[in-house]
Amino acid sequence: MTVVGSRLELKEFSLRKLGAPVIKINVSDAQLEDRIDDALQYFHEWHMEGTEKLYMKHQPTATVLKFAAAIPAGSFIKGDTVTGGTSQASSVVWDQAADNLSIRVWQTVGPAGADGMFVAGESLVGPRYTATIGPANPLSPPVVPGDLDNKWVPIPDPVISVVRIFPVNATLSSNFLFDPIYYSAFDLIWNFNGLDLVSYDVMKTRINFINEMLVGQKPVRFNRYMNKLYIDFDWKRSVNPSSWIMIECWRVVNPETFPDVYNDFFLKEYVTALFKIQWGNNLSKFQGIQMVGGVTLDGQRILQEGTEAKKDLEEQMKAGRWSAPLGFIMG
Repeated sequence: MTVVGSRLELKEFSLRKLGAPVIKINVSDAQLEDRIDDALQYFHEWHMEGTEKLYMKHQPTATVLKFAAAIPAGSFIKGDTVTGGTSQASSVVWDQAADNLSIRVWQTVGPAGADGMFVAGESLVGPRYTATIGPANPLSPPVVPGDLDNKWVPIPDPVISVVRIFPVNATLSSNFLFDPIYYSAFDLIWNFNGLDLVSYDVMKTRINFINEMLVGQKPVRFNRYMNKLYIDFDWKRSVNPSSWIMIECWRVVNPETFPDVYNDFFLKEYVTALFKIQWGNNLSKFQGIQMVGGVTLDGQRILQEGTEAKKDLEEQMKAGRWSAPLGFIMG
């Protein structure tokens, strides 16, 4: 059995299956590469092994304001409110950089509380010091909006789906003070006769139900082609630059990192079918031309066979042979 372990080996395997090198396959290398990309995209979209569940953590970034020149240490401290002389935008300082060339701010608003942002070259007025934001520079912008002011989280391109986010700051020790599950578990550990597991499970289920009804999960909106995760909550009250957001998502399995993907049976057969379709398309304009030795080119037949093979593989995929079964939908 031939084991395919790279993109090149997959290409060579499929060409041999079509008859190379005994038969000349009239397809350019660029066309072969395009068809492999098409096959991988279909594999990631449909195959149960094409994606993996991932728990990704992300620390929201604050807006960075870079100054035209270094400022004295301690000019801006955490909690200061700063205002732009031109934009009239205001924000709260998170910290001042160690090199005294920039500060991080968040909770930025424009005039009258509307959305707004600072602009290059304007004066930044604080309670102790007034500094000048650097001039416009396409290569190094002086104003870099952060997640907390954008109100969305950047998502890497390999992520194709976001399921949910976990409760932010749910593990803070202060939350334990009024957490009945914590006290019940504590009592269960130190007093095995005081609470049985059935009662604990019933109580936990009830508390989770109440929490879902009164609090619920934070709604999220994600489009894989925008690479932005919008979270519909109060960003000012829910998170700050020291918070962490835990995201449950699905990411494509990169075959360059995990080369066993190239040896998948479906992928090899699908790539071969796409190569055959491309070969048939290339030869279709030579329909009926007789070569030396009496051989007649029949591009239409090659195209038809490749199309039928592709259709059969896709029908098997959608029938559940290689795809994950559909989950139950309640509601």
